[in-house]
Amino acid sequence: MSRIPMVTSRRLPFLAFLPLAALVLGCGGEEPGPPAPANDAQSDSISDASSDDLVDASRGTVIGPDGGVVESEDGRFSLTIPEGALAEATAIEIAAVSDVATLVGAEQRMYFSPAYRMTPEDLQLSTPAEFRLTMTRQEASDGGRLAVEVSVPAYLVSGNQAEVINNSSTVWPSARADADDVVISGSISDFGVVGFAKGSAGTTLEMLENPLAEHFG
Repeated sequence: MSRIPMVTSRRLPFLAFLPLAALVLGCGGEEPGPPAPANDAQSDSISDASSDDLVDASRGTVIGPDGGVVESEDGRFSLTIPEGALAEATAIEIAAVSDVATLVGAEQRMYFSPAYRMTPEDLQLSTPAEFRLTMTRQEASDGGRLAVEVSVPAYLVSGNQAEVINNSSTVWPSARADADDVVISGSISDFGVVGFAKGSAGTTLEMLENPLAEHFG
């Protein structure tokens, strides 16, 4: 089974008016004076700008060496990246997979719910991040039981309970699923697509796609 594992560019609108202002001032008939000296303070502030400003924030949440949290739009998948896991500011995005049938190995599974793609997919963290993935009790149920198998160290954290479900199939009676949602938490160091696959053996949490070869086999 596969192994897995839970800026803003500053726009300066007034700059657009500078050519027009220069044209109006130049119509007075006077000889233009010498160029004004560069504003050293302004130059310093630009050169000292945070590296976060140089990252395309449209691709997700910008996380730097200080760490931070990225969450999917529906709030069902989050990734908490610790301090020092990233060497530089990086735009990280978590998006729900709209067509799970396109995923690698999808033809071997009956149903997916849910699946999330983390990008950039070739990103590796120097320190593992914690993921939290939520599914409803209905999604997790299998014949009146909650059956989950994972390929990374993870924990059931719903219902004020926490049990390790490390690399093994674990079944809880339906009475244990006393909350509407079931939350699985664990750690991950590299990116790809993570999700629950609904199959005859129950619900499997796994890395559905990953560009790193060691996740296949």
